[in-house]
Amino acid sequence: LLLLCLSGCAGSGRSNYKPQNLSTENAAILIDDLAATIAANTPAKSTVFEIESDSLSSAIGEVLKKKGYAVVLAAPHAQPGESTTAKQLNYTVDWLSQDSLYATVIVDKDRYSRTYSVASGKLTPKGGPMVGVTSHE
Repeated sequence: LLLLCLSGCAGSGRSNYKPQNLSTENAAILIDDLAATIAANTPAKSTVFEIESDSLSSAIGEVLKKKGYAVVLAAPHAQPGESTTAKQLNYTVDWLSQDSLYATVIVDKDRYSRTYSVASGKLTPKGGPMVGVTSHE
């Protein structure tokens, strides 16, 4: 329930958030996990992703390109869906506590969330695959 509430807050407009204190090593683990979830739920041949120009979006975009997806940068100050027919990709990553982090990735209206634990400074996914919620609006 907590994840659904948090992912609901994360999905309005074009916004991405990650905490400043996310290490490079942990960001790489997160990027691989988010890109794998996106790839598992979206066909590569027919999908173009629209991403923001921040560092985490760019890194996810690079991994998706290697998996066969087309990736374009969002036009500055564009409203969702205004600049292209591409699927808008956004995320929210934040700490729940000093040893627990959550991530939500939004692909248009589909949301995938997961929590991670941090032990000895290393991020580890909790549970099975990311939990997805698909909007039928």
